[in-house]
Amino acid sequence: MIVRDGRILLTKRSVQETRAPEDDGKYWHLPGGTLDYGEHPEQTAIREAKEEIGLDVKVHKLIGVTTRTKESHKWHGIIMTYLCSLHDPNQQLTLLPAETTDYAWLNYEDLDDAKLLPGIRDQIDFYFRIDK
Repeated sequence: MIVRDGRILLTKRSVQETRAPEDDGKYWHLPGGTLDYGEHPEQTAIREAKEEIGLDVKVHKLIGVTTRTKESHKWHGIIMTYLCSLHDPNQQLTLLPAETTDYAWLNYEDLDDAKLLPGIRDQIDFYFRIDK
C-alpha cells in the first residue's frame, strides 16, 4: 500500500491482468502481485510497484496479513500488506496498459464511494487501525 500525503494509491488492472474471477477490470486494487520463486515478500512489493506503475518505492513495515480463497480455482492465498512510500515524492506514475489502466490517490473518506475489489478495504483498514 503506497501512501503519499495521507492518500492511498489505488489502481485498476487491465482485463488481462485480473486474477480474481469477479474482477472485470473495473475494480480498484492496491498495487501488488505474486511472489517470484525465491523472492522475499518485501522485494515483491518493490518489484510490483515498478512493473505495474513505474514507481520506485521503499517498504516501511508489514501492516497486515490476511487470506483469500477462490473456490472456483481451488486457490487459497496469503495476502501481505506492506506500507510503502515513494523514494522520490516527485516521481511520475506511468501506466503500463498491459498491467494497469487507471489510478487514483484517494483519501480514506473517499473509499466508501469507490468500487473496491472485495478484500481491499480490509487491507487498507490495517493501516488505519494501526497508525491512525
